[in-house]
Amino acid sequence: MAKKFYEAKWKTDFLRTQLQRELSRKEPSPLALDYYSGKISYTEYLKSDHWRSIRKLKLAQCNDACEVCGEDEVRLDIHHKNYETLGHESLDDLAALCPYCHKDVHVVISSLKGKEFKQKIHAIAVEYYATNVIKKTVARVEKSKRMLNNRVSNRKTTKKKTRRTKRNGRIISTSSTNI
Repeated sequence: MAKKFYEAKWKTDFLRTQLQRELSRKEPSPLALDYYSGKISYTEYLKSDHWRSIRKLKLAQCNDACEVCGEDEVRLDIHHKNYETLGHESLDDLAALCPYCHKDVHVVISSLKGKEFKQKIHAIAVEYYATNVIKKTVARVEKSKRMLNNRVSNRKTTKKKTRRTKRNGRIISTSSTNI
């Protein structure tokens, strides 16, 4: 129970600091001010038009694929690398992640800091690349091979009737039709 109290105090202190930082900007974001002051929740922030437009730009930048593992067939999460730019996010402040990588990033973030954190993130990226992207590529290649084999076998089994046109004993033209 003491841990929950500590986390709540930490969050309150963080939000207060961020609110002061936002107020000191030349052009504070009304959306960020509402979030830091507690008027809206983070979920409501993520439903805002501002966030939707930033999210769309980030997805376009990464071609709708996870920036860690390359997964492109699931709905991607847009992860804030830090919350200091909330309301003023640049595309470099965000990462497009599949749900699996996003979960792993949060697990790693909660346990590591500094150089150790960067090394662990790199190891996770390499592992996911090796397992997911390569497997997906192999699966696509095998699917293409199967499709090609089906086409070839269909051509072999299709009977053709050949018609030759002769004039004076010589073949002038040939044509074939599927039966």
